[in-house]
Amino acid sequence: MYTQKYNTLNHDADINGILRPTAIQRYMQETANRQLRDFGPSYEELWQSGKAFILSRMAVNIYRPIKQYEDIEVATWPCDSDKGVAFNRSYAIYIDGEEVARGVGVWALVDIETKKLLRVEEADLSNLEAGPVHSVEGLRFRMPREGMSEAGQHRVTYNLVDCNMHMNNTNYPDMFYSFIPGVEKYYVKDMSFTYRAEAPLGAELTVHRSDAAANEDGSLTYYFRSYVGDTVNCEAMITVCPVN
Repeated sequence: MYTQKYNTLNHDADINGILRPTAIQRYMQETANRQLRDFGPSYEELWQSGKAFILSRMAVNIYRPIKQYEDIEVATWPCDSDKGVAFNRSYAIYIDGEEVARGVGVWALVDIETKKLLRVEEADLSNLEAGPVHSVEGLRFRMPREGMSEAGQHRVTYNLVDCNMHMNNTNYPDMFYSFIPGVEKYYVKDMSFTYRAEAPLGAELTVHRSDAAANEDGSLTYYFRSYVGDTVNCEAMITVCPVN
């Protein structure tokens, strides 16, 4: 297990002082990036060798709102997945020893030039100690067959892309979250994403949203699907709770 400590930023928070979903995903992935930086291979070293990890799925369960200026400890570890083309990684966030969020990401190693999937063992991860895959709700979900309607457009501008020149995966949570009606009244409890196709710089995404499904605990679940032209770009399931 690899850990890093942070004090959450005011600029990570929404109008209620609660961390936006994108910020939570970024703290998790930033910690993983630092583990690779410290033990290798770093993202830059992989890139120079013509390889990169891309995210195919990620789910995050949040057990209580994380607020601005809180001291958090973020843990991450690669999971027992050193064969095949799927690389699993677990994440957890703690405050005063209490687990307040956990996540699992499913990554794929690709050839940058050809976009061909590579076997995980083609990246030397022998310096990283593997552990068990976290149990998270919603890593795999079913999109509704009907009831989806267009919610709006979202342009992929320069500030949203990474060195691959497509929208970084951590920007999707806030994009979908912003299409929830009355979003300022809610915080995210659970979120899950299936990344299907890249959204390049300059692309105009069309976002579709389901009606809210009410849950027994008073939370609401929405489903989203974004398109680049006629191609499905990303699918998401987000559950929100009212801000007290």
